[in-house]
Amino acid sequence: MPKGIKERRRYKAPRGSRYQHLYIPKTDVASTQLIRLLKAENQLFATKVVERKSWYAPLLAPEGRSVTWGLVSTVVILTAVISVFLYIQYLWSDPEIRQNLLDAVEVLKG
Repeated sequence: MPKGIKERRRYKAPRGSRYQHLYIPKTDVASTQLIRLLKAENQLFATKVVERKSWYAPLLAPEGRSVTWGLVSTVVILTAVISVFLYIQYLWSDPEIRQNLLDAVEVLKG
């Protein structure tokens, strides 16, 4: 058995399953070595990839959502907010437009 493989004998297999052992590799190298060993000994096996339970897994692969879409939408929203802020700052720095805005505020107050 390659190093880094956790073995469970007599695990609760699904009904009708022909498998008696569950091997859990901790690394890609260990899983590759295990697969080579099982193939060399003509053993029947199936592989299943599952997400590791860790605190950072929901950040990398949120369930039901796309990480790429989240990043793209965040960048688009931030770009829009910064653009609007810079445009308002540009307008406020123009003395004529600033005076017009202040006059409009005075008209609305009075």
